[in-house]
Amino acid sequence: MKKLILLLPLFLTACMGTANLNGGEARWIQTGPYFEAGKSEPVIFTDKEEITRPYGFVGVAQMDGIGTDRKSVLAAVEKLRKISGKHGADAVIITQLASDEEGVRGESISAHAIKYVDKLSAADQKALDEYKVLGAVSE
Repeated sequence: MKKLILLLPLFLTACMGTANLNGGEARWIQTGPYFEAGKSEPVIFTDKEEITRPYGFVGVAQMDGIGTDRKSVLAAVEKLRKISGKHGADAVIITQLASDEEGVRGESISAHAIKYVDKLSAADQKALDEYKVLGAVSE
């Protein structure tokens, strides 16, 4: 009985290691100015060469534990788009879709959220002016 009690925590820990501890939710890492949420859904790009307007980076959206099937990947991209839009992004660039070597997290996906800087509102311009970090805007 004592062996069972000692092994139970190890078993539960092992089970937790394979579960999606993130709950399938996207994570946000702010890397640029804080903008208000956008009024429209961000556009999705798969290569920065597709972008024709000047832009700056707002943040990175990431998600672990997604499935490998098309439906799961598309659902994850939609979550990255939504969280990026909440942080004022005009577009997202899908930068990584990778598989976890140990099989613990499953597939992961990352996207860089961007803000176009050629037609900023007064509020967005104020946020950009307050940020003032060399290299924050890519042209």
